[in-house]
Amino acid sequence: MTRILYVTDNPPWPTDYGGAQRSTNIQRALRACGDVEMLLLVPPDRITPEVEDVLRRDWDLAAKIAPIRRSMHWPWRAIRPLHPRVVATLAHHLGHQGLYYQPDPNVSSWVRRRALEKPYDLIVGRFLRITAQAGSFDIAPVILDADDLDTVVYRSRRAAGARGPIHDWALGRQLTQIEAIEARLLRQCAHVFVASDRDRELIGHNRVSTLPNIPFPPELADAPVAPDSAASNVVTYVASMGHRPNIRGLEWFLDLVWPEIRRLRPATVFRTVGGGMSPDLLQRCKATPGLEPVGRVDSVGAAYAASALTVSPVNDGAGTKIKVIESLLHGRACVSTSHSWRGYEATLPKGEAIAIADDPKEFAREVVRLLNDFPARQAMARRGYEQVKLHYTFPRVERTVREAVESVLSARRARMSASGGAKQPEPVA
Repeated sequence: MTRILYVTDNPPWPTDYGGAQRSTNIQRALRACGDVEMLLLVPPDRITPEVEDVLRRDWDLAAKIAPIRRSMHWPWRAIRPLHPRVVATLAHHLGHQGLYYQPDPNVSSWVRRRALEKPYDLIVGRFLRITAQAGSFDIAPVILDADDLDTVVYRSRRAAGARGPIHDWALGRQLTQIEAIEARLLRQCAHVFVASDRDRELIGHNRVSTLPNIPFPPELADAPVAPDSAASNVVTYVASMGHRPNIRGLEWFLDLVWPEIRRLRPATVFRTVGGGMSPDLLQRCKATPGLEPVGRVDSVGAAYAASALTVSPVNDGAGTKIKVIESLLHGRACVSTSHSWRGYEATLPKGEAIAIADDPKEFAREVVRLLNDFPARQAMARRGYEQVKLHYTFPRVERTVREAVESVLSARRARMSASGGAKQPEPVA
């Protein structure tokens, strides 16, 4: 039986945000390929005992380990007691980024011991940073899920506008360091997954597969669509409100878009759906006319059903935005920024399956246009629904993972056979 270690910092449960949903889909697909153990890299207080019990029982959790914090390394640990939070910020911005991509003593020692007990045939890592922290490249062939490359994240932050010259300098310095590190470590991967065809060109690797984010749960693809109403005036933003790009997107919408929508169509209601909102942001939302902060819900289906359309005002971050295709699979048209549309350009035609706008007033006009034009809203939602059903399915995820695993293991067996069974280093891409 093929033995696989799945390294992630996004647990596959609970599935109330996009990262967890992608982890769920990958682990489900890996289970069809072999015996899977999960190594979870999270701070001690991130996972409750109740959640940990579920992960051990249902999701093959072998260990939960916290990597050593940046500020606990020398020389930062010497001054950390003075003000832990400030020192942590300084360590992140002024320290060399290479430390984030080195084997972490807490994590890599566990992986080595576990592999000695029963060797792994394959390691699958979510994100390059934690894959490197686990010391994976010295243990077994590595398949990397690179749906959120740090270089893409930092470039999008710079494009979104820095918060002053010092912040801009820090971002540029970090990006330069990460670009060199990423290029070196990607060459050590046996295979790489990206979230969209657009990201393939960023990898510089000759073994890359597009592993799309898909609406969640996958069974939603077979669920009936709740009918829309011409009289509906509800616009909904479904997002984890603890994720910085989502927060910045909401703030941009509230500052620049929402006032124009209210001016053009005063009866419009704006709802935010998703947990993690800070008390200050929650208070602001409650004080904003026409805004209803719903918070976390057990199922987003009812929230979509009560909506006329959705918005995705996110302007930075990496990967693809599940909230876009989730909305379309629920039969609701979406108004999105170009950044949120990133990776969907080939499958969701602009103006046909989705509305795209980056200028705040244009964004507001698109929302109002679709609220006022019920046939146009229906046509866009229907076209988007058809495209999502065609391109974003769990069978495609399962097939892509299986083909990559089989290819990597076949190449590994061939090398071992050629060398008489001795372990050989992985080829550089």
